[in-house]
Amino acid sequence: MAAGLTLGLVSLDPFALRVLCNRTADGLCPGGSEKERAAAQAKLLSDQRCAARILPLVSGRLFGDTRTCCFNPSNGHVLLVTLLLGNSAANEALPVFLGRLVPDWLAIVLAVSVLLLFGEVLPSAIFTGPRQLQLAAALTPLVRAVRIVLLPAVAPISLMLDKCLGHHGADEDEERREEMKAMATTLQQKGLESDEVNMIHGVLEMHGKTVAQISKPLVKAKMVAHDDVLSHDMLRSILRWGHSRVFVYRRHQEEPARRDDIIGVLLVKKLLGVGLQEGHRVEGLVEALKQPLRLCPTDNLLSALKKFEAGTCHLAVVGQDPAP
Repeated sequence: MAAGLTLGLVSLDPFALRVLCNRTADGLCPGGSEKERAAAQAKLLSDQRCAARILPLVSGRLFGDTRTCCFNPSNGHVLLVTLLLGNSAANEALPVFLGRLVPDWLAIVLAVSVLLLFGEVLPSAIFTGPRQLQLAAALTPLVRAVRIVLLPAVAPISLMLDKCLGHHGADEDEERREEMKAMATTLQQKGLESDEVNMIHGVLEMHGKTVAQISKPLVKAKMVAHDDVLSHDMLRSILRWGHSRVFVYRRHQEEPARRDDIIGVLLVKKLLGVGLQEGHRVEGLVEALKQPLRLCPTDNLLSALKKFEAGTCHLAVVGQDPAP
């Protein structure tokens, strides 16, 4: 049984167990009957209870992740060493026990055959089968008890493994994003649309991609000067550009070619109804002007999105000093 438990518990991915615990019943059997949906929900709840019992054994550290003392091995290594020590003790005890009942040669033959079939093959097949979660969850109290008994021997070995091999989940968080992107790409062959895959990739990349990577050079932006007078020619140019918003820059008399002093954003739709014969200057169109959002090149896309949601303008200026 120890060999089966070793495969059945150690092969469980802590991340997959957390995903299972956080999964909701929404969307289960969408095309099925009410009875089928109820059965699927009951199975999900049962699997989640099993995962919640197993998770503390296979993830985190023995005395909690928040405890910083050096004598705090990872649960993954503690579990592995506990099960291997228990399995080794059982394998060594069986020939000794049989040697008292039958001749030595027969004890060896029986031990090898019995261990191979009933100690390795069958338990491994059973504990990695369809009821892996249920069997592993049912035997977690036994594993906890064995861990307590063997802790004096298990803890030093586990600490040595942590020191030599490192903690399994040390760099796990950063790798999960790439795993999820690869999973979405793989699921494209199983029914996901390419647009859905691209959206998932885009969302997962927002954390690491910066504003500087997606922003356009200012020379490519359409803009008007603050002292331009609203006229038919100007309106025709704006309509030809096809943008709903254009930047407004301050024209400096000493540097007429300079266009990097952005002071506002002109809303094109607000120009409807403005009299052209009155000679309005752009800076005087208060109702049609908005303050642009100021972003730093190192801002990631998530923080930029939050700033857009908090502001009232849909255009941003990226610069080393984001202060207006």
